[in-house]
Amino acid sequence: AEKELKIPKILDPHDMVNEPDDLSILTYLFFYKKFEESVDVGDEIVQFVGDNKFVLVGQGLKEGKVGYEKAFTISVFNKKTDEPAPVTAEQIAVKITGPEEVTASVNEGKAGEIKCYYKVLAEPGDYDVEVYFEGKQVHKQPVPWIGGTPRGTTKAESASAAPPTEGAPSRAPEPSQKTEEAIEEYLTFPIKLNLGQGPQDVNVRVSGVGVKGGPLTSEPVSFTLQLVNASEEIIPIPSSAINIKVTGPETLEASIETINPGDFVVSYCPTKAEVYFVDILLGVNSLFPGKALRVPFEGVFCIEFPFQLDMGGGPEDVKLKLTGFGVKGGEFTGKPVDFLIQLVNASDQLLPIPGSSISSKITGAEDLPVTITDVAPGEFKAVYSPTKADVYFVDILLGGNSITGGTPVRVSFASEEAKQKEFCLTYPILLNLGKGAQKVDVNVGGFGVIGGAPAKGPVTFWLQFLDQNKEIIKLPVNAVGVNISGPEKLVGKVSAKGPGDFIVEYTPTVEKDPYFIDILIGGSSLLSQKLIKVFFGAEAKALNCEIKGLRDFKVDTPEHFTIFAKNPDGKFKQTGGDKFDAELNVVHEGVTTSIPCTVSDSNDGTYQVKFTSHVLGKLLINISLDKKPVDGNPYIAYVAPKIKTNCAFSGLGLIGGPLIPNKPYTINIKVTDDDKTIVPLGAEVFGITVKDPSNTEVPVEMTLVSPGCIEAQYIPHTVGNHVVKLSLFGNPVTGDIPVKFTLPEETTEEDLGLPLFSLPLQLNLGKGAQPITLAVGGIGVKGGKLSGKPVKFFVQLKDEKGEFLPIQLSVIGSKVTGAETLPVTFKAKQPGYFIGQYHPTLEDIYFVDILLGGSSVVGAKPFRVSFKGDADEHEENEEFFLTFPIMLQLGKGPQKVNLKIGGTGVKGGKLKGKPVKFYLQLLDEAQKIIALPVNAIGVKIAGAEVLTPELEQKKPGDFFVTYNPTKEALY
Repeated sequence: AEKELKIPKILDPHDMVNEPDDLSILTYLFFYKKFEESVDVGDEIVQFVGDNKFVLVGQGLKEGKVGYEKAFTISVFNKKTDEPAPVTAEQIAVKITGPEEVTASVNEGKAGEIKCYYKVLAEPGDYDVEVYFEGKQVHKQPVPWIGGTPRGTTKAESASAAPPTEGAPSRAPEPSQKTEEAIEEYLTFPIKLNLGQGPQDVNVRVSGVGVKGGPLTSEPVSFTLQLVNASEEIIPIPSSAINIKVTGPETLEASIETINPGDFVVSYCPTKAEVYFVDILLGVNSLFPGKALRVPFEGVFCIEFPFQLDMGGGPEDVKLKLTGFGVKGGEFTGKPVDFLIQLVNASDQLLPIPGSSISSKITGAEDLPVTITDVAPGEFKAVYSPTKADVYFVDILLGGNSITGGTPVRVSFASEEAKQKEFCLTYPILLNLGKGAQKVDVNVGGFGVIGGAPAKGPVTFWLQFLDQNKEIIKLPVNAVGVNISGPEKLVGKVSAKGPGDFIVEYTPTVEKDPYFIDILIGGSSLLSQKLIKVFFGAEAKALNCEIKGLRDFKVDTPEHFTIFAKNPDGKFKQTGGDKFDAELNVVHEGVTTSIPCTVSDSNDGTYQVKFTSHVLGKLLINISLDKKPVDGNPYIAYVAPKIKTNCAFSGLGLIGGPLIPNKPYTINIKVTDDDKTIVPLGAEVFGITVKDPSNTEVPVEMTLVSPGCIEAQYIPHTVGNHVVKLSLFGNPVTGDIPVKFTLPEETTEEDLGLPLFSLPLQLNLGKGAQPITLAVGGIGVKGGKLSGKPVKFFVQLKDEKGEFLPIQLSVIGSKVTGAETLPVTFKAKQPGYFIGQYHPTLEDIYFVDILLGGSSVVGAKPFRVSFKGDADEHEENEEFFLTFPIMLQLGKGPQKVNLKIGGTGVKGGKLKGKPVKFYLQLLDEAQKIIALPVNAIGVKIAGAEVLTPELEQKKPGDFFVTYNPTKEALY
């Protein structure tokens, strides 16, 4: 297939046996499918000059299309033996003459073969192709070039290498042969692709409006697409292997035109001024999984006024269409603005209205003269010069009569300050206003919630509450409060502009650090975890950017990533001019190396950061705007070797076993290339996370044993399944590795002292209050199967250094309540370390409180412990619960309350023919149980059958609900 059908050998028997890759197999099969659809390269042309035979073949000797590259091959043979003759590119010259100047490039192929590439950029016509060998003409023939759709290439590109003949890899344009402008036309995305010898580095190159976006027109947009290997050769993938998905405001069909094998033009037709997403697929697999290209299109602002006009044949329906900045408005510049006036019929065709009939009036902030010039019959250009950042009104007159019907177009020109004042944030909430909870929008706007200005005095923002009809809710000013936290605590001064319309003022004094704003009604927070984050000073400007294109960069390779600037409203900028700087450092084996870089302004809101690192390791990227660091610094990436790396892992840290307290468990990592040679990497490029059964991360310490050999250690403290994940250069190299630690024989959790809960406390030991940690663990606070035997738990009290406090047995105590009140006995293992024991006898819920000197140290949050009988032994050990945030009137106005329910009665499961239970609690914002009486609570159960539940109160506010389902169905 490789020799006869020109199908590249992208599959390898070793890979098929060990690591079969679906994408590579699909691609290989597509080559066969498309073989008969191959482009005809034409008949061979044979010429004899001296002792040599010359064979010329290829598309470059057939009709061409302006704007697209063509190629042909020159093969040289010994005339007598018909063996390939040695030939170099210096011996061959190709001259192209015709309506425009064309430069051909000549490149050596395999022995006795020369490849020639050329392109006609703009002028169609007949071109003479002349081939010379050592100054002697070998061949001359005319080649017609017809008009086409040039792809935006420059003359510098025409000199670069073009795709070769059918079936062979074609060479991508050399960046060195392009102008700087041409280089910026490409967007390049590095991916990994299996082309027969394991995953290889491949660049997906795209260029054009179809991937960059721009003004929306009624015409299709297109982009070029190439897949290029590490040798800058185009991979000759057939068009049938390529699929394009265009989604967003609509799903569009995309057409794919093959220019040469592996070189495509993709077209689609967007109809909406919104953001589209373009995904490129090879077979059925996306080349950018979850990261489709974001392509924004901007609409043409247009206002239409329908009216009737009599042009001699009676009244007919016509329209006035106004487009342009002069009727759209925007940022005030002090320069003249213009707009286009069109009069069209019902078929959208221009009406032959003379310019003398059209006039315009500009009123509002000032009366302005308007200059109107004819563009075409029925189409006119109007120009005026606003001098104020204010509101103007534009009216159009036909024969002295207003077409707009007394409703002129309102045009606002705003300064940057005014634009920020118009900025609005909306927070949807649920609010009880006497008729139950309803949806309400909290709207805020102004400098006080946007930031940006230096903190040099009071700032304000406006505040409104809107109902579902977008009408202002007329709340009294004394019901509204504002708290500001962050680098300092401030109280917002709230005043009313009108009923429900408020102005909030506060005075920030700190720049760079964020403030957090919360809105309150009746003293209760409305925004909770959605506090408004505000920066003041230059830092606020620096926050408005995104960094894209971070990945595994290759060592000794020119690389780049992109800074996307944003406006204060969070939208991407479309213009340049910001002063971004970048500082790059690579950390390798603990040594930090500075990497030179350049930041270039693309004048479209993006900034290219270009660099070449000659050091492997962790790349720390610090971006600044106007010499102020942006949020998110340092951004993390990695500089990886060009070669493929393999990781080998071993050690007890991946196996587990009996848990021995305070013993470190080790993971050994070794990185090699395909030849089993160790790759000298530092510890910085590795990532290891270990999580215990409660999903808490366990600290991991990594040590560089020798370059490329890492030892990682962690100390597990909990019996059960742990999860270990390993990554290299930020990319996962393993999935979740389960590692189970068990109890040693004849050992209990209480003996090991493995904490289940840890609580930070303040304790006065004679020298004032000091921070300590209370740790508890064991079946007595964990719960489980009811065995009929006493259960134990331990209590540890430690200082900030982790050392046991000198607390004696006489000080420690405990209360066990709930299903029954039980006595607790304690024994001391050492001062500060105690074992408690009690004897539960019921399958039910218990509450364990810890006492020091007779006072509770856990307050209103005793440990909730559940014991289950044999019938429940197959149920999940983990407690199931649901939480529902609601607004509740409790005598002090609406409050935010969490309804918490848990247990089999709200989880479901296997029908056992006996009653099921669930618990029910109402918790305030401090997570304390609200002590409601039992007669205030009701429960309805419906669905498969209507049931009457039993409600039992364990203590005020803590209830159990029991009901007996009899059907395998939904309740």
